[in-house]
Amino acid sequence: MSTKSNKQYAAPQRGSAKLEGEPGQIASSDLLAFAETLVRDTSSSVRVACASIHILGPGHSTKVTGEAVCLGRTGGTVWRVSIADETGAALAEITLSMVSDPQTAPVVRIETRRSVDADDRRARIALAARDVFADKGYGAASMRDIAAAAGMHVPTMYQYFRSKEEILELVYSSTISQAVDGMQAVLSAAGPADQQIDAIVRRLHDVNAELRRGTLVMNRETRSLSREARDRVLGHYAGMIRKMGGVIAEGQAQGVFRPMDPHLAAVFVDALADVWVLRPFAVGDADTESYASELVAFVRGALTGEAAKIRDTPEPTKTHRRE
Repeated sequence: MSTKSNKQYAAPQRGSAKLEGEPGQIASSDLLAFAETLVRDTSSSVRVACASIHILGPGHSTKVTGEAVCLGRTGGTVWRVSIADETGAALAEITLSMVSDPQTAPVVRIETRRSVDADDRRARIALAARDVFADKGYGAASMRDIAAAAGMHVPTMYQYFRSKEEILELVYSSTISQAVDGMQAVLSAAGPADQQIDAIVRRLHDVNAELRRGTLVMNRETRSLSREARDRVLGHYAGMIRKMGGVIAEGQAQGVFRPMDPHLAAVFVDALADVWVLRPFAVGDADTESYASELVAFVRGALTGEAAKIRDTPEPTKTHRRE
């Protein structure tokens, strides 16, 4: 790029602000509004004609700083706004095309894109941390251990997470999200409540089987989270339980399920789905399909209260138990 293309047409505009939301969840619209504030300080008559927002990272706080640099003046002004959080981690880069004549201004166009590399690296770190936490325990694990498992240098990892606890929270939220996403697919499909519960139970079992170590960490390390982080992840979990309880309540209204507390019933179902991972010594040599079939039958029988209806699958193959 030539020196001419980098020419600055005005002194950089700098500022800071406290934005709404939670760390890592600042809305693109709020970032854009902050960027506009920096640019409008130079002229109150201009407005945005086109904006390109590139999200670079999750943001470790909601207090942000920004620097706006004017890149050119051709039928308006073009600004590049770099935004970082209070830790100095890059949060977003925004390009604004500003015009001063409302009559000739094109329709506002906004494009938002997220750094795939940043998302991939966060997911890679969380996956490595899940395995380290499962093997060593949260207390004994270090950021160096996690970085080594992720194949990164420690300073690089700190560009994406500011603490071990923040990584643990992502392990929780990503594991729960996969269960919720699978449940949502079941809920969006029409069908009787008893069939929906069957599908939900199988989905919970599949998630636990696929994310075995994530389930282990979740059931073991809740106390390691701060109160705020614990409230967030348990709030996410509570949402999943509410969805399941809603299906059970619907089944009661249909006369399919017996009277009971739908919320407690949903908690019991989720706990039973965890047994495959948390108590493998009790499960013995049962394969995953046999276990899932028995689990579906058991839950169906518990919810309906009628033994004659509990078997909706063929007899499973007999399995040997470990002595």
